[in-house]
Amino acid sequence: MSKLNPQSPSQPLSIGNVVSTGVRLYRSHLKDYLKLSAIANLWGLAPFLVIFALAAVMIPMGAGLNLLLVSPIGIGLLIFAFAKYYGYSAVIARLAFAEMAGQPETVKMASDKILPRQWSFTGLAFLVGLYIVLLYIGLAFVGALATGLLTVILGAVIGRQFLAIVSGLLVFVLVLSIIFGLIWFFSRWFVAEMPLAVEEGMTVNRSLSRSWELTNKSVLRIQAIVFIAFLVTLPLLLITTYVPSFFVGTFDPQTSIYWIAYAFSMIRSIIGSALVLPFWQTTKAVLYYDLRSRKEGLGLKLRDHNI
Repeated sequence: MSKLNPQSPSQPLSIGNVVSTGVRLYRSHLKDYLKLSAIANLWGLAPFLVIFALAAVMIPMGAGLNLLLVSPIGIGLLIFAFAKYYGYSAVIARLAFAEMAGQPETVKMASDKILPRQWSFTGLAFLVGLYIVLLYIGLAFVGALATGLLTVILGAVIGRQFLAIVSGLLVFVLVLSIIFGLIWFFSRWFVAEMPLAVEEGMTVNRSLSRSWELTNKSVLRIQAIVFIAFLVTLPLLLITTYVPSFFVGTFDPQTSIYWIAYAFSMIRSIIGSALVLPFWQTTKAVLYYDLRSRKEGLGLKLRDHNI
């Protein structure tokens, strides 16, 4: 593997350079990253293929799939597939960071260090998702309570004739507040998998705390990077995911053409996901490298951690 050092490690990267460096990392290791991404996405697809295959056999026989979907076997299959997906995704992230650090690894070296801990990455993803859901519930509850109280107070002050307009504005502000609140927390955990992937002795909880520490005072910058990265991937996602999904919705689900179109749409979506995943992982690795450079003078002075 070749070393990729787009700038001096002591020189922080700009927002645009983080994204462009992620693109160059992806292009310079296209074959390896695409192979790992394809494996990850095929694992993610596997449970649904099994369910569709069973549906094709059981439904004509008059048997439903409700029990399958809630059975321990079905749930276990989904969890195992997700573990594989997160494991191979983390391998890409580790390889990208190792390139940035000037200590490149082979796919086998990175896989040997990451895949035995794939359940840790699954647990990390579960915790982040759980925290986001709990935050949403908490923000929605507090926001709804505050909106209700303000509506009652303002209704008594300005009169009922303007109450509908005021209520609508308050709900609009509430929705925006919840969205921005969730985005803020998501930004603080955006690189949560990186410490677990590259730093020795990391646990799930310590990796979450490490992400929180590194992203302090960098939320707006992270949001800008994520937005630009999304714009970069948008044309591909339009072709492989969004537009095909729209056309599938125009067919009657009771017809065979719907399921044929749905199958092709899913295949295109998996291809799109496989193409996009390495870009997000390399961009995340570059961002993590840059955050550590800014916070710790990564030269590589990796605090007390080793990659």
